[in-house]
Amino acid sequence: MGSKNKLKRFVENESFKNVVQPSRDELIEKKFKQYGSWRKQVFKNTNPIVLELGCGKGEYTVNLAKLNPNKNFIGIDIKGARFWRGAKTSLEETLSNVYFLRTQIELLNYVFKENEVDEIWLTFPAPKIRVTLPESVPILCLKPRYSFICSKFIDLLNLISAFNNGNVNFSMNLLGNTL
Repeated sequence: MGSKNKLKRFVENESFKNVVQPSRDELIEKKFKQYGSWRKQVFKNTNPIVLELGCGKGEYTVNLAKLNPNKNFIGIDIKGARFWRGAKTSLEETLSNVYFLRTQIELLNYVFKENEVDEIWLTFPAPKIRVTLPESVPILCLKPRYSFICSKFIDLLNLISAFNNGNVNFSMNLLGNTL
């Protein structure tokens, strides 16, 4: 993708009602308006919230939303020009249970309140996960028992350590086998 298209997509993302792009400062300074109120303010329902981390173009986020209209889906990626396709498609198809969030994964505790998230999907992770969370930052936004679904075997040691640090119990489904 040329830089011209990338810049065009960034501008278009700003106009999409299903794209949220908080600044790092906005999150850390606790000025993020959707914090703790995704169901009430954003989705306007009480359905479970499912995150897809590193959503890329958002195909899984959009298709999961189509298959599960009683769940709310949020595709998360740091590269907004990448998820532009999913955001545009979900608007064209008038899917009200799909949003896209441009942020770093390590800032999730500033985006979601404790117990606000029901499931996490990590569908096609890079061979090495680059998420490193300080031991003092447990993932508190997740409910005590949630589904973590991963599509292929990768080194999850750092990620598991980060989740366990907050004493969060979780099950991981890897290719249909619960670990």
